[in-house]
Amino acid sequence: MGQACRRLDILLEPTHDQVLKRKEVLSKLGILESAQDVQLYSITGYPFCNTSRFTKYFYKPVQLRSAPDIVADITGIEQETDGLLEEILSVTK
Repeated sequence: MGQACRRLDILLEPTHDQVLKRKEVLSKLGILESAQDVQLYSITGYPFCNTSRFTKYFYKPVQLRSAPDIVADITGIEQETDGLLEEILSVTK
């Protein structure tokens, strides 16, 4: 996520739940999304809002695997499938 998006998330975080609830009510009332903006902006106090369920807390980075672990997995897969291609080709002949 870019720095600009993270900054916007920080600004919108305090009102995010309230915006989502209001959006749900407005949608159930059949109000077009384009007409919802004014009400949602009044909640945030900015001329923009986040109506997505995704926030800066959505993505949780994971620890990358080490190169030796990846090589070991690939080697294991190669060993498990050894001869498989020849077997498949011999059946189709």
